[in-house]
Amino acid sequence: MLAMSLPIACSTSCTLLGDCFSIAANSRKLLMVAGGLGIAPLRFLAHRAGRKGYAVTLLLGAPTAEQLYPQSNLTSDMELRTVTED
Repeated sequence: MLAMSLPIACSTSCTLLGDCFSIAANSRKLLMVAGGLGIAPLRFLAHRAGRKGYAVTLLLGAPTAEQLYPQSNLTSDMELRTVTED
């Protein structure tokens, strides 16, 4: 999301406290893609966005089904699609 709106060779920073992501005001549907540890920040963003009324779809990948992030740790107000290599 954020990276798609940055020009080439631009740098940005993200703090551990506060908002690291911005969502365009006219957005209604959010597609988030994560694999492995990449789920960490998106888990909280997806939960927050869902509570604010956005339709959230999360694509989650891992090498094997056993390595997928536990679905029980995700909120039920998002559409979850999983992909594995096995």
